[in-house]
Amino acid sequence: LAVITPIYNEPDCYNASCHAHPKEQRVLGVLDIGMSLVDVDNELRTNQVLSISFTIIAILCISSILTLFIHRLVTKPVKQLVNGTQEVAQGNLEVEISVKAGDEIGQLAVSFNHMIRDLKKANEKIYAWNIELEKKVEERTEKLRMTRDQLIQSEKMASMGVLASSMAHEINNPMQGILIYIKLMLKILSGAHVDQKRLAEFKNYLQLMENEIEQCSNMVKNFLVLSDQTRLNIQEANINEIINISLQLVETKIKLQNIEVMLNLQEDIPGIYCDIKQIQQTLVAVIVNSLEAMPGGGALRIESRALEDKQVEILIADTGRGIPKENLGNIFYPFFTTKESVKSTGLSLFVSYGIIKEHKGTIEVESDLGKGTIFHIKLPTKQE
Repeated sequence: LAVITPIYNEPDCYNASCHAHPKEQRVLGVLDIGMSLVDVDNELRTNQVLSISFTIIAILCISSILTLFIHRLVTKPVKQLVNGTQEVAQGNLEVEISVKAGDEIGQLAVSFNHMIRDLKKANEKIYAWNIELEKKVEERTEKLRMTRDQLIQSEKMASMGVLASSMAHEINNPMQGILIYIKLMLKILSGAHVDQKRLAEFKNYLQLMENEIEQCSNMVKNFLVLSDQTRLNIQEANINEIINISLQLVETKIKLQNIEVMLNLQEDIPGIYCDIKQIQQTLVAVIVNSLEAMPGGGALRIESRALEDKQVEILIADTGRGIPKENLGNIFYPFFTTKESVKSTGLSLFVSYGIIKEHKGTIEVESDLGKGTIFHIKLPTKQE
């Protein structure tokens, strides 16, 4: 460090007796002072290093304290909240977060715990409601099942009434024949002598009577099968056999109405698992419905075939008056009927629809007014 200071010619100088400087000389000389600052610079650098070191240490200490403070008061509680929400999301409502502070995060934890308790109570109420709802659904389902069974039985009774009327005519004819043969045999036996020729006639009469009685027995047996009120009995069956039995039950009605029946049944058709009586009841109902659409005679076409999607299809077609388009969507509704007869309940097709649905099948109808109606019934084949 250097300091240069000029020495001016003051009045004390040029008036003094010891100096001989003229008054006009303004500057008498220059004072040049030099001093080394190496030690000072070294001291300053040392102080700077110490200051920076102390500052860094202070920052690190403060940062560590702040980190611990934030971790304890913010990070840890927030992590507990996150873990709690994840547990709740997985369905665990037993989780509870410990509250150690009264700040905003502590209040959030308290609110979270309240929410969990409320959710738990709500879940318990919902579970109780579900149990109660399941009971009510079971009760209603059982009532619906009973109502459906009653409807099925009602329609069965109505169908049996129609069939019984036809069967009365069908059974009456062979019974009259049997009665005539019996009277004839009694008359012959009342004679004094019965020769071998008469005995041969008796044998022929007895064979005819046996055939007539067997025919009546078969009709009554099929009728009793249809009238059986036992519950659903699923078993393996051949749909062609069910079709043939159903036709036997309505054979008299077919003859009385002069209906031509055209059968086209696939011989190697796969078997099905079903309640034979209910499927028979359905086929009888659909066939009777077709017959009633042809009071003046016509043609009834029945076909069976296997489909590629593991189903069998039964086609029942008539040449009757047909169904108006506005009524096609209603024919499977309960109590819907266009028949004028007071005996018509409007339940036959509704019950048939329910039976086919219960067997995992479908029943559809297409009709042209004045040309006829076709029913398509599809049922799943038996599983190998």
